[in-house]
Amino acid sequence: MRINIVYLKLLCRSSEELITFGSKISFFHGRMSSGKSTIVEMINYCLGGKLVKTPAVSSEVLKTQLIVRLGDTEVLIERAISASNVEVSWEQDGQVFREVLPLQAGERAVIGDDIFNLSDFLLVRMGSVPMKVRKRKADEDSELHRLSFRDFYRFCYLDQPHLDSSLFALEQPIKAEKSKDVLKFVLGFQSDVLTQLQQELQEKRQEQRSLREAAKQIREFLNTYGFASETSIDSQVDEINDLTEKLEIERAAQEAPTEFVEDSLRNEAVRLTDAYQLKAAAIEDIRLRQEEQEALRSELITLKMKAARAASASKILQGATFKACPCCGTSVTTKSPPGHCYLCKAETDSDDEGDMPSSAVEQDR
Repeated sequence: MRINIVYLKLLCRSSEELITFGSKISFFHGRMSSGKSTIVEMINYCLGGKLVKTPAVSSEVLKTQLIVRLGDTEVLIERAISASNVEVSWEQDGQVFREVLPLQAGERAVIGDDIFNLSDFLLVRMGSVPMKVRKRKADEDSELHRLSFRDFYRFCYLDQPHLDSSLFALEQPIKAEKSKDVLKFVLGFQSDVLTQLQQELQEKRQEQRSLREAAKQIREFLNTYGFASETSIDSQVDEINDLTEKLEIERAAQEAPTEFVEDSLRNEAVRLTDAYQLKAAAIEDIRLRQEEQEALRSELITLKMKAARAASASKILQGATFKACPCCGTSVTTKSPPGHCYLCKAETDSDDEGDMPSSAVEQDR
């Protein structure tokens, strides 16, 4: 794992400040409050750390840019003040790539299948595979969590008041475990193979717990229905097998063909079949006749209704007289000669001068 810082640029409100670094070692000196610690804080901020917002930083700095060389690749890391993610840009095979990476790993990978956040990106670019270690070392069933870049990086900056063994924070319960994981990795005791084996062991333990829970549920189910032991299950199986054999023997006896069949039974079966067919035909004929009667009955009811309406119309118009024909307006005050219409005096085929036919009345209605 190797990382080299090329330069740091601060984009301020009124200027841009560029700090370059040497290829192997860089020295920064100056009087107090000249910004030496701020340089380290800004590098730490670009690499995912928290920013100590001094009045000068809060009022002037807008964005930080850090060029680092990760292995053989130069990467530009940009982070705005108070941003919860970083933008990384790098060139590979003649193409420029740009991604926005979160600081905390989510459920889905951002780049490929292994990079979930900025820490994974930095580790992969430095030639290391993101590893997982047990969260609680005393608990063998503890879930695995990622060993992040920040766990390594905090050993790269030695705070002046703490230059002794307290650097490893072994007195602090939470940080001590991560410190041990980092030391194991650096000293070669923590490898990708070991991490993979730990992950497989956790999966097997989870599978074992699932199988034990399933076995417990099956055992409770069997106890509920009287199968408390293997002996009782075997006895139940034997009883079922004996019953099955008896039923098979009985079924074979029932299916065995009869050597002699009485003619009387055969003739009776033929007679019953013929009688059934005749009765079925009679039932079908009765059904057709019933449908025909229903249709005639409906037609009769319809005719009765039409006759009732015609009689009602004739009764209403009986004795009515007309001074003019309602159709053509011809005066009808004079009596029509024979062979002419009662109303309009038009010539007709009939000599009847009587009342208007009931069929005409029905049509007008």
